[in-house]
Formats: sequence, structure tokens, C-alpha cells
Amino acid sequence: MRTKTRERTNLGKMTGRIKQSRARFIIAGTALLVAIAVAAYLVIPGLFGQNEESPATYVVKKGDLVIKVLESGSLKAQNSLEIRSGVEGQTKIIEIVPEGTVITGEDVNKKVLVRLESSALEGKLTQQTIAENNAKAAYEQAIEDYKIQLKQNESDIQAGTLKAKFASMDLKKYLGEKLAEKVLQQTAGTAGNQSSGPAHPGEIDFKSLLSSEDLGGEALQKKRNLESDIDLAKEEVSRAHNKLKWTEQLHAKGYVTGDELEADKLSLKRRKVDLERAHTGLDLFLKYEFPKETEKHLSEYLEAARELERIKARAKSRETQADAARKSKELTHKLELDKLTKIKRQIKNCTIYAPKPGLVIYGSSGGMWWRRAQNPIGRDQTVSENQTIITLPDLSRMSVEVKVHESSVKKVRTKQKAIIKSEAFPDLSLSGEVSRVAEVPDSQVGWLGSDINVYSTEIIIDGINPQLKPGMSVSVEIIVEELHNVLTVPIQAVHARKGHTVCYVLKNGHYEARPVLTGSASETFVQIKEGLEEGETVLLREPRPNERVEDVEPSFRLPEEKPAKNKNKKRDRPGARKPAQDKPDRSAEEDPSRKQEEMMKIMSKLLPEEREKIIQLTQSPGGKNIFKKHKPKMEGMTIDEKVEYIRKHILAQVD
Repeated sequence: MRTKTRERTNLGKMTGRIKQSRARFIIAGTALLVAIAVAAYLVIPGLFGQNEESPATYVVKKGDLVIKVLESGSLKAQNSLEIRSGVEGQTKIIEIVPEGTVITGEDVNKKVLVRLESSALEGKLTQQTIAENNAKAAYEQAIEDYKIQLKQNESDIQAGTLKAKFASMDLKKYLGEKLAEKVLQQTAGTAGNQSSGPAHPGEIDFKSLLSSEDLGGEALQKKRNLESDIDLAKEEVSRAHNKLKWTEQLHAKGYVTGDELEADKLSLKRRKVDLERAHTGLDLFLKYEFPKETEKHLSEYLEAARELERIKARAKSRETQADAARKSKELTHKLELDKLTKIKRQIKNCTIYAPKPGLVIYGSSGGMWWRRAQNPIGRDQTVSENQTIITLPDLSRMSVEVKVHESSVKKVRTKQKAIIKSEAFPDLSLSGEVSRVAEVPDSQVGWLGSDINVYSTEIIIDGINPQLKPGMSVSVEIIVEELHNVLTVPIQAVHARKGHTVCYVLKNGHYEARPVLTGSASETFVQIKEGLEEGETVLLREPRPNERVEDVEPSFRLPEEKPAKNKNKKRDRPGARKPAQDKPDRSAEEDPSRKQEEMMKIMSKLLPEEREKIIQLTQSPGGKNIFKKHKPKMEGMTIDEKVEYIRKHILAQVD
């Protein structure tokens, strides 16, 4: 029980907020005085009118038992608005309202809280405006170029389409509609898709087209004309031959002259020449002119079709390039516009107006002392981007944040009631309720080198009190359990004997070592569930060697004990105190409770500002290593010697 009582004291809170230590010492000092008074009353014979020879005893009775967890912390607002720097890099504060200024509803969006240096940003604004205008002009030009390219592509594709169409019509005009379609089907791969169809028009047998029944157009007409010329020439030859035959007969009879005979012979010869010329014309047409003209018209069409495909490909490529240029200029303009907007926003952020009512607290207030020294908030001071300049807490809803030691956190639950007392207003007592208990501990380092786990716990204060301000030190009593009309005895009446928790009951001039079953315990009293009756008298100390003690069997069934995790360490029931002969002889460096007591004595001898620096140093980077370095050198020293050593060798480094 003594171990639990000590674990609930100040070790976990030594590493809390800056001002918690002073409240801790006031509470601890009060508790120490009460403990001394109780001990003096109960243990020192005759000090308060008792008979010097009579032992210190207590009559068992029923009463109320309130179990509390005592902690200290500082006030904070439930809802706070942090006003941060919205300017890139570092900026100088040229104007700021005094800390502690109360912002009213009339000041919202009217009163200037902070004004930051903006001359450099205004110079950038002019340059960036020019850059944005140039980027905008380039973007607009790119839009027009893109539109022009689309129109040009339409024109080029239309011209290519017409050229291919006219070439197709010329081919059909020469060969005829049906035969031209067949030829085009055979050359479809050459016209559009290079992967299919004949590789070249030269693979087509154009002479065979003459015998096709689908032949038409100019080719058929010319073929027929040539054939008609041959027929006419044959007829002319036949007529010239018959005429010459009659002329020869007439000449033989002397009816015609020799000249007439020679003229008819010459006419026959001329008609034969005309027939040969007609045959030659047809032969030339069939062998050369027809294939040539057919392949020429076909090639012109195929080339026009290929050119149309190239025109479309070029048009797509140029459109893509123009679109890419347009998008690039658009992104460039957007980038420059974003830069311009950002500079304007940062210039606007240089003047910060009051966003809501509240109390002005500088961002460096209430932090670690080394942070306040390195990053103070004030006029002509420099702040970084996103650094908190001012905090506006909502004073209508206040809370307390305390650090509950791991030995007590299992007792604390949400919705538990609490009593809050302020160091600044000793007569003011406030009520509250536990709203949050952290699931994981805050790892903190004791300044004497021990590692401590504490759990952040929040208590909401009931009502509104205008006297309360954020950062005030307060003490908190969390009521974890209230028992009514239960048997209780002082914790000095509970002892450990032969593996049992016992009370020494006065019985006919001697004492019975009666086993008891304990329940909940406060700092001074413990509940007795089984083993004692109301009205019995119990001894408040260990029996002396000359006093007779009789061991009795338990009057109740003892609960089964769980095996201890550490086989070499026995765990006593709550409220049990081992006899002096069973206590291990541990030094202050090994006994956590003695270490706490030693820390309390050392801290009580330090000045308030020295205690504050010690506590803050435990939370600073490297603070743990500093104390570990000096810990061996302080072994064996008295309390006063340790205090002087801390001042000379540890606090001197901080200063």
C-alpha cells in the first residue's frame, strides 16, 4: 500500500508542463505535513495526551472512503485558433498587438493583429505581373495558331480528296465504269493499305482488259474506231481492185487509155497502204497506247489516293503539334498565373486581421524555455512559414491536461468527476469531468535517469469562469471511487505476516495476528472486506518482541493468487506492509519510492526558476544524456551536496 501511495505522487509529473512543479510541491508539502502529524499522533506515545505506555491503536468502524488520484497540470482552452505565418521563407514582424489583448466581436475582421514585412513581395509582384502577361499573350497566340492549322488541314484534305476523285473519274472515263471498278479492287492495297493487294499496278495484265466484256469508255470507242478504219480500208481495197480489173479489160479492148489504167493501179496501191496503216494503228493501240493510258490513269489515281493519305497524316501531325504548343503555352500561363496569385495571397497574408473573439497569446508563450529564447514572437522578430504567431483560445470552455502515472492510470476512466484548484486563486474550487485518457503513454525521462511512463489525461471544467486563463497551474483530484458505509482502518494497521495480510487485533491483553481481505485504499485508509468486525481494536504498528502474538486461521476463503511474473519477487495485497525484518535493504538508487522522496527533497531546495529549468531540460533534445552523464558523479552525495552540484554543473550549462 505504501508503494502504491508513493507511485501516485510526483515522479510522473516532474516531467510535465513548466508550472506543474510548484503545484506539486504545495500538494506534496501539505501531504507531508499531514503524514507527519498522523504519524506523530499515532506512533509517538504521549505527544497528544496519550499514555506513554499505551500502544497506538484504532477502533474499527464503518465510514465513507473516497479514492482519489492526485495530479497537477495547467489550464488550456478546449478550442483554440492558431494564427500562422502564410508567407514563404522568413519574414519580419513590423507590427503586432500586445500579448493579453482581448479581442471583442466588434474587432473581428477589422482589428489588425499582425503586420509582416511585404516590400520584397511587392517587388516580386511587378516582375511576376509582366511574366504573366507575356505568358498570356503567348497562350492566346497559340490558340489562334491552332485554329489556323485546323482550317489549313481542312483545305489540304479537301484538295487531296478532289484530286483522288478526279483521277478515279479519269480512269473510269477511259476504261468504263465496270472495268475500272474491277481494276481498282485489284489495286485496293496499293491505294490505301500497303499491307494487302498487289504490290504494284505493273502486275496487272492490261492487254487482257481489251478482251473483257466490261470494257467501255474512251478505250472501247477508240478500239472500235480503229477497227472501223480497217473495215473501211478493206472495202476501199476491194473496190479499187474490182475497178482496176474492169479498167484492165476495157484497156485491152481499147476503150480506156493507159493513163486511166495507171491511175486505177495507183488507187489500189493507195488503198492497200491505207489498210496497212489501219492495221498498224490498231496494233499500236492494242500493244502500247491502251496499256500505257490505262496504267497512266490508274497510277495517277493511286498516287492521288496515297497523297490524300499523306495529307491526312501531315494534317494530324501538324494538328498534334499545334495542340501541344497550345497546351504548353496554357500550362506555362497557368504556372505564371499561379505564381502571381501566390504572391498576391502572400502579400494579403502579411496583414492579419482578428478572425474571432478571444485572448491574444503569442505563439512562443507557454512553450519550452529554449524555444522561447530561440524563436521569440515580437516586433522586429523573424518568423518562418507556418509558424504559429498568435493563438486565440476560446475562454468559454476550459480544460486541464495532466500526466497520470502508469501506476494510477488503470483507475482513471472517462466520465469520472474531478475537483480542480488553481494556484493563482487558492479559494477557488472548480468541478470537472474526465473526458479523455490516452491509450498509449507519453515517454518522458526523469532528470535522475529513470524512465517513466505517464498517460495524457484531459479534464473538462464545468461552467465558465472569467478568472481562468490558459497556462495557469492547477491541482486536480480525480475521484476514481466512492465507497459508503464500509469497514476501514488506517494503512498503518495492515501488515504482512507469514504469507498473509493481517491486522493485529487486541484480545484479552494479547494480540491476534488475524488474516484480513483488503479492498480499495486511499492515501490514509484501506477497506477491510473480511476478517474484522466493527468495534474491534487493532494495533497501528508491529508488535514488539515482548508482546505476545497469537496466529489464527483465516475466517474466510482466501482468493487464489496469480503466479508472479518475477519468481524472485513476491507481490503483497493492497494495503499490506512487510515487517521490518522482511524488507530488502535497497539504496535510493534501487528503490523507486526512496528515489521519489529524494527528488522531492532536492527539488524543494531549488529556486522556482531552477526547478522550471530542470523540468524543461528533461524534455529537451539530449536532456537524458546530460543527466546520465552526471548521475555517477552524484552517487554518495548528501541532498545539499547534490543541490549544489546541480546548480554548478547542470544549470550552469543551461544558462
